Amino acid sequence: MIYRVRSLVAVVLILALVAGLSIVAAMAAGRHELRETVAEAEPVALPDTLLFSLYDQQTGRSSLAALVPGHRLPQPILETAGFYPPTDAAISPDGRQLVVRQVEDVGGRQVGSVIALATDTLETQWRAEVMEWAASAGAATPDSGPVDERPQLMLDSVAVTADRVYVAGHVWQGTNSITVAVLDRATGAEVARWVVDTGERAPGYARLLASPDGGRLVVLASTWDALPTDRDPAGEEGPILYTRLRLPEGIVEARTVVEAQPGTVPLWDGRPTPDGRWLYGLVYTGGSEILVNFFDLASGELGPSLDLAFSGAGGFPISQHAVSPDGRRLYVFSPATGEMAIVDLERQQIEGKVVVETGAEPAGTSRLERFLAALRGLLVREAAAKVSFAGGGMQLSPDGSRLYAIGFEGEAYQERVDGIWVIDTASWRIVGHWLPGASPGEIFLSQDGRFLYAQIWDTGAAQSQSELSVIDTITGFEVFTVPIGASSVTTLNELYRQSIGRAPAGGTLPRSAPADARPIAALAASVEPARVPIRQPVTIEARFVDPATAQPLRPGQDDVRYDPPDRVTASLSYRGADDLVTVELEPAGYARYRGQVALEKAGPWTLTVVAERVDSFNSRAYREAAVTVLPTFNGTDGRAYLLRITTDPERPLAHQRVVFRLAFVDAETGEPLPPDVTVTEGLSSEAFAPLASFYLGIDGGATTGRLEPVGHGVYEGQVTFWEAGTWSVEVRMRRADGHLVPLIVGTIEVDKQ
Repeated sequence: MIYRVRSLVAVVLILALVAGLSIVAAMAAGRHELRETVAEAEPVALPDTLLFSLYDQQTGRSSLAALVPGHRLPQPILETAGFYPPTDAAISPDGRQLVVRQVEDVGGRQVGSVIALATDTLETQWRAEVMEWAASAGAATPDSGPVDERPQLMLDSVAVTADRVYVAGHVWQGTNSITVAVLDRATGAEVARWVVDTGERAPGYARLLASPDGGRLVVLASTWDALPTDRDPAGEEGPILYTRLRLPEGIVEARTVVEAQPGTVPLWDGRPTPDGRWLYGLVYTGGSEILVNFFDLASGELGPSLDLAFSGAGGFPISQHAVSPDGRRLYVFSPATGEMAIVDLERQQIEGKVVVETGAEPAGTSRLERFLAALRGLLVREAAAKVSFAGGGMQLSPDGSRLYAIGFEGEAYQERVDGIWVIDTASWRIVGHWLPGASPGEIFLSQDGRFLYAQIWDTGAAQSQSELSVIDTITGFEVFTVPIGASSVTTLNELYRQSIGRAPAGGTLPRSAPADARPIAALAASVEPARVPIRQPVTIEARFVDPATAQPLRPGQDDVRYDPPDRVTASLSYRGADDLVTVELEPAGYARYRGQVALEKAGPWTLTVVAERVDSFNSRAYREAAVTVLPTFNGTDGRAYLLRITTDPERPLAHQRVVFRLAFVDAETGEPLPPDVTVTEGLSSEAFAPLASFYLGIDGGATTGRLEPVGHGVYEGQVTFWEAGTWSVEVRMRRADGHLVPLIVGTIEVDKQ
């Protein structure tokens, strides 16, 4: 039910979401003094648990599941209809209680309930029905009629204090006021029920924010002057209404219409500062500007607005952000330009800006290179569109030395995610690139900083599917993966940050966690040889290693958890193509598996090895361009020849001119092509068209270079690579009949400057 409501409301929310997609950090200064004393909070320790939800479209039922990362499979917690995703849950200030909400059909009525769970065990403490709605006789049901005739019960938000749970709700597409149900936090019993007047305007969404001392409750509500309809799906958006209630009585202390454009107020996903004074978030303007806006929760007025002034966004203002554990500093990153803004949230000012070297295409790239890159970008655009860049997208390590960001490739409409970047905050350089080629949507960090959890989307699936990937941050190894389908993912730590404005003091293991907390063995894989003539076999080896040392596991090694897999499968894909070459690997020693395969197409092949376990987690190893298959050419002497690629300098650098050379050599001896021998495909002096193409990675950009004969069977040219990485070299072979056939003849590794 809730997912049907959300899809119905999506059209309504889109305008507001464009203005405020991502949420960020906090600030504490302002013009109005908040006359309250916040007691010094005791340190809060939360279990290091991930939460995610699944929705079954056939049954209309949702389930809430939990994963204690690195230690067990996801465990179902709740299964019900109309369950809101865990990203909408609330957590108590002491970190001991998680409150989720749901709306379901019960005997022709829509019933809204909240469910309280203990964070240490995730066991249900109580369930309370707080609101209900039933259609009048003869009225259109939620499944029929046009948009403007489908009312739905909405439980908008929940706020939790030391002794109370507050729930806001209303009937969507109605002119009813907003209802706030007040529950006893210990038992779920109703204590009071208040009505927040919205005047003659229809409520859209109500956000509840409780002050840290539990003495004040703010209700921020979006409204509609004209409700959306089938004829006018945009409707006419009204102002945001601000109401401040004194607790516990619920007495209205202030009520006002916010004097600001609705899209400039960080209503939807804004976070409070730790002192509860401000609500802050990222706001995107109609152009390419990115702002950090603050809303004063004491006065109901829009506060400072900081323009991050990122350059070169080109109308595509994609950004990521992270907040320091104490909630005092905000990092905002523009991956397209490499700019990082650091915002002091207490002083409400930009502390500084730095540029992170990302390998983005420089302004000096030639028009032809940009044109070819654009053509390739069009091919990956559909896949990129399936990946959302919204959300935080970054995590800061507990010691502040590293930022983990969603990797990025391309510019403007070529933008696509590309694994995970590791950014060193001392040098502001990317020092690691994990899961290259993968499409993470959100990433989370364990509270001790040891594990990074990434939700990876399968952009090639007909329906959205994802898996949870767990990475050891010490080694960069992917420790294991768990399929989770299409779901919303969060952590108890992240929910606490959203509710309280800062991180909890530390992480613990839930009481339900297994005793075995040893690190899990990681899977590594290789292909030998890494360069092989076409149709000759290669050997694929997969081995389990110690994630701390990367050394192969030894028999009897008991300080690492090793669960032998039931099956190990290797798949090789040609430049991202869907048709895979697959081989099952056989045991070849302790924690080691091996197999052979011959590849029929010249060019780079990417390797993925999956170790499957029945009723347990999987392990995976991924290597882009793990093996390069080289085409062979028949010489008039009956011998086979390869094209050897060399460069000057031997290891090229990005943005520097490079001399590249192609030379025919004997496939067996490596000797140059003899003077009296030619390749049968064409004359050796004019075997190729005078233009070579170079392609970055699987779906990266392209560039070109002139190719001229400089000797018998030897060709030379110059090229500038505008990004570090593995570049495939493609030439067009001239057949005897005059036709040109494109061939990938090898790769060139390019380093950063």
